Amino acid sequence: MASVTKFRTAYRGAPQLLIVSSSGRDGVAFASRFGYGDCRTTETGAREIAVCKVATRLSAAAND
Repeated sequence: MASVTKFRTAYRGAPQLLIVSSSGRDGVAFASRFGYGDCRTTETGAREIAVCKVATRLSAAAND
């Protein structure tokens, strides 16, 4: 988590894509903690690969 914060500070923002390799189905949950809500996943043997991009949809709370 510290490395993502460090990257965002150094480059004034977040990378547009995040690729997560996990042994279970927790890669999407991990990505969502950093604001990457639009993910596509595929399983490759014992690993799951999630390719996620920054969510661009506004939340319902932001529209109130």
